[in-house]
Amino acid sequence: MAVKDHNGREFQTIRAMCAFHHVRPEVYHARIRRGETLEKALTPSAPKKVLVDYNGRVFTSAYDMCAYHHVSYRMYCKRLEEGKSLQEALTPPEDRKSVVDHTGRKFVSATAMCKFHHVPYSTYIYRIKAGKSLEEALTEVETKEAVVDGEGRKFTSVYAMCSFHHVDYTTYHQRIKAGKTVKEALMKTEHKTVFDHEGREFSSVNAMCRFYHISMTTYKNRIRSGKTLREALTGDGSGKHNGKS
Repeated sequence: MAVKDHNGREFQTIRAMCAFHHVRPEVYHARIRRGETLEKALTPSAPKKVLVDYNGRVFTSAYDMCAYHHVSYRMYCKRLEEGKSLQEALTPPEDRKSVVDHTGRKFVSATAMCKFHHVPYSTYIYRIKAGKSLEEALTEVETKEAVVDGEGRKFTSVYAMCSFHHVDYTTYHQRIKAGKTVKEALMKTEHKTVFDHEGREFSSVNAMCRFYHISMTTYKNRIRSGKTLREALTGDGSGKHNGKS
């Protein structure tokens, strides 16, 4: 049965009419079912917008571009909202950047390097922050002597003990450094705890800010501006708690 388009052109079939207007038949039928006019139903869709990264690579979507650069879409959007450049927004996190170990081997990320050396990523980060060399952070073996938790259980390593108690390895060491007992250091918390520059433990960043009598906004702005944790919490960099504890 012959059909006519909105310009009066006659076609033998709807498929032929759609082919003439560069519209897929299923798209045409879906539009007609939605109540769109014949003209709109036969109007080709606008070409998909392409995105170009800072190196000139073309992507069909922001998701594809983020996946290529190993950056989550959420992080990409957050960085753009903060006013960062496209290159900064697409820079992978530290643990996803290519790295080289102490022997010269190259890895696609710090996580992959740690996996190769059989060292938990959190342990590696803790050791680096503690001033260990790259070689020490990747090769240092925990004592073979058994360690005992607060209830008398024995474990082959501190890492094994932390895993049993569902406590992050880094959190455990930070608590011990802050003067906590082994039992206290192995206590599981509902939320991830944070530590200030003096080793005090808080249930959240918000709780830490309340202790120092500053708002979360002030704290975050100081951190984003490049201030140290001490400066972000005290303002003057003295490290002293200005208020009642």
